Amino acid sequence: MAALLGRRAAQWRPWQDPVAMSFPLRSTRRLITVLAAATSFLCSGLTAGAQAPISEAENEADAAGRGIRAGSFLVFPALELRAGYSDNINLSSTNPVGGKIVDVAPELRWTSDWSRHELSGAASGVLSYPGGGSSANEGSAAASTAARIDISSQMTLRGNIGYELDFEPGRRDHVYRASSALRYGFNRLSLELRGGIDVFDYSANRAGAVSVSEVSVDDYRQNSLALRAAYEVSPLTGLFAEAGLNRRDFRQKVDASGFGRGSHGVWGALGISRSNGSALQGELALTYRVQRPDDARLAQVAGLGVDALLTWQASALTRLTLAAATDIGETTLAGASGYRRQTASIALDHSLGRRAAINGKLSYERNDFDGVAIEEQTLEAALGVEYFVSRAAVLTADFSHLRFDTTQPNADYRENRFTLGLRLER
Repeated sequence: MAALLGRRAAQWRPWQDPVAMSFPLRSTRRLITVLAAATSFLCSGLTAGAQAPISEAENEADAAGRGIRAGSFLVFPALELRAGYSDNINLSSTNPVGGKIVDVAPELRWTSDWSRHELSGAASGVLSYPGGGSSANEGSAAASTAARIDISSQMTLRGNIGYELDFEPGRRDHVYRASSALRYGFNRLSLELRGGIDVFDYSANRAGAVSVSEVSVDDYRQNSLALRAAYEVSPLTGLFAEAGLNRRDFRQKVDASGFGRGSHGVWGALGISRSNGSALQGELALTYRVQRPDDARLAQVAGLGVDALLTWQASALTRLTLAAATDIGETTLAGASGYRRQTASIALDHSLGRRAAINGKLSYERNDFDGVAIEEQTLEAALGVEYFVSRAAVLTADFSHLRFDTTQPNADYRENRFTLGLRLER
């Protein structure tokens, strides 16, 4: 459901609003200040990078030594500045308007450097500066912290807390997450018990939403519990089975159409995993999910799906990543029980020597509502180029094409966008 917080907010390049061709004075001053600091950082990086070519050994040493040490932690700060143009900044089906794209995206990651146990986290965000005389900004932010406690050589406890924010003028959407997992392994068999709580706090103002799945949403909480059993067939290959259940409770028990909202669900998965050490690694599973609404007038939503996260290191320079996920989403749309969501993506990363790299991604999402004749499909293709000016500075160029199709009349839209950026990282 977090994905519904907004394609507008930038797919994790977050959220844009209509942007005109000029900036308000206050936003311009703030942007100049950020650019001045970035330029100073870049100049120092260029000076260091111009002294000698970067060798393979230096690349390996640099990768191992990247980050800033703070006591027993390693901290990895980064800042990305992007500017470009979109031919449909509003994602409008009837009145597409072109506009500038100006984003500032800071990021901070940290991890412990301990012999046992681990504590790590990340915080990131994107702030978009609109034009047209408006001083209201929009964007997104996310933060999470994860801990691992090695109870024994056979037992491990993990915990995670997270927060996500999507904001634009008149709207604030929040997601709060907490989860834990206890894993016990013996010989080739391992068992893992997981539990989690997710709280979705959506703004009442959904005027900026561009799909039914974003509009027909309300505050709810999900409690979940799952058990996973895995068996190591070989040092690189394993088989696993999972089963889980959830409970979803809405803040408003009865929606505006008189339907009781809330549901409980069960799901199961059978899959295969490949561990580190092989060219192909990750997991692939066949899943089946059922979500039963509390209101007897609403039919259950069920279906088969595929979950996957596979990485193929085709060569030392080329990596291919395949991801897929299946879920059942909640809705307050009159007469609808929910919707089946299937997402899939394939990404290619290829290095063009020591200084340059190209990347491409093709992603697809389908939302099929149960109880009403509504179907939504989103297809996005993206291509990017990176040039490593120095160890601390990367120039980027990206192009993407977005297509949204729905059975709702006059709701389809298209968008093309191009951005140039500078990423500074330590």
